[in-house]
Parts: sequence; structure tokens; C-alpha cells
Amino acid sequence: MTTLLNHKMTLAYLAYFGFPGDIRDGIRLVGRNGGSGSGSNSALRRRKKGKLQRNVFLCYFVGSAGSGKTSLIRAFAKKPFTDDYSPTARSTTTVNSVDVKGSEKYLVMQEFGPYDTSVLQSRRQLECCDLLVMVYDSSDPNSFAYLTNLRKNYTLDSVPVIFVATKSDLDYVEQRGEQPPDIYCRELKLTAPVYVSVKDGQIASVFQRMASITRSPQSATPSLLLLRPQAWSAARIAGVTALAGLGLVSTFVAYHAIKYWWTSVIHSRSSSSSASVFRRKEL
Repeated sequence: MTTLLNHKMTLAYLAYFGFPGDIRDGIRLVGRNGGSGSGSNSALRRRKKGKLQRNVFLCYFVGSAGSGKTSLIRAFAKKPFTDDYSPTARSTTTVNSVDVKGSEKYLVMQEFGPYDTSVLQSRRQLECCDLLVMVYDSSDPNSFAYLTNLRKNYTLDSVPVIFVATKSDLDYVEQRGEQPPDIYCRELKLTAPVYVSVKDGQIASVFQRMASITRSPQSATPSLLLLRPQAWSAARIAGVTALAGLGLVSTFVAYHAIKYWWTSVIHSRSSSSSASVFRRKEL
């Protein structure tokens, strides 16, 4: 964790403990997003490349006060739930491992307390973020609006994101705002919020989902997802196919109906002409 957050400190430790040879050989520097380069555009290009080969990822937790960020992080660290609420007054960091399809990944989770906005307005700190975990209280009608306001005020679309709705054990309330959470996520082409209850131990494999996103950041980066052409669902394809089939059947039926009518008309006229000729001959 120290190496991820401050590699210079790790170099200092290596020197202090007498690392043999060049201390720079004691650590391996890997591009945070799978390559070299700097700047938000470079970070975004690197996120397009697919799965990352790193094993340690940095996650920022943001959300309104009392939304359940600390409880969620404590659950990740295997610590027991407590009903006692204590506002986070300073930045905290927690690390633990997650098994993803037999591969062990380490998630370093940071919560910033009252300093959320100062982190989100720093381009350098956002470039260090592998996943933005946006947490809201599903029992508080104003909690989700806090997150949407953050996204309006800061440029966050180039950072992979997951929405987590906490306290699902309490009565669900409708979130105030322009759009409900599921519609809002759909507009960004993200998966719907993950509902969890730390108190009841219902975590819904949220940490595994986080680890999966950090390995494939393009799957949850709004600016990349919004560039993709809209995919046609199986139901939509089936509906279009059914309409096309119905159109063909209707055309076929109409064609034969017109053909039958025209044949009847021709036959009727032929019969009338024959009858007229026959009458003239009789006269």
C-alpha cells in the first residue's frame, strides 16, 4: 500500500534497511493504467486498451456524510458493523485482497471525509484513481443528489465509476433529483447501482465487482461507454424481426388478394363479352 501511494517512502525504507545494490531495483514501476504517459487524455487512452495486468488498485470512496462509506470499507477489512455513527474527520486508507476468478487482487480504499471536493478537483489525484466508488444512502432522499451534483461540478467521466446504494435493510425512499438512480446510470451506460446492507451482511459481491472493474476499466468509464454505438438488445432484435416478418406476410396476402381481384375482373369482362357476341349471333 505504501508503495502504491508513495513509492519514495518505500525507497527510503529500502535504503534504511540496507537493500543490496541500487534501491531503485527494489521496486517495479508499472503504469497505473497499463502504460506510460501523463495527463487525463493519456490516462483515458490507456483505459481503452482492455484488461490491466497490475494486482494493486486504488479506489476513492465519495458520498454525502452518513451515507455509509466507512461501514462499507470496514466490511471490506472484515471488521464488525457498529451502529455508532462517527463522522470521518480525516482521510483514511484501508487495503485488503479480493479473489477474482482465482486471481488475487488488492484494493486500496481511500475515504477523504470532508475533503471529497478537494480530491475531485485535483487532476493529478484523479489520474491516480483506478475506481471511483460513489456511495449513497438508499433511505435518505437527498443522498443521491449529492453525487449527481459532484458529477456536474467536476470532470469525472474519464474515471471508472460504480454506484453503491447502502442501507438496503431500511425502508426504500425515492431519491430526489432530475432522474432516479437506475435511469441516471443507464444514461451513462453504466450498470444499475449495487444495493447492499452492511448491517445485515448483504454485500452482493460488491468488492468482487469493484476488482473486476479495475481490471477492465473501459467497462465502467462513462466517456468511453458513451462513444460506443447503441447496442441492440435481443428483445429489440426479436421485435424488429417480428415486425419485418409481419410486413412480409401482409405484403404477400395483399398481393394475392389484388391478383385474385384482378383475375376476377378480367374473367367477368371476358364472360360479358362472350355473352354479348352470342346474343348478336342469335339476332
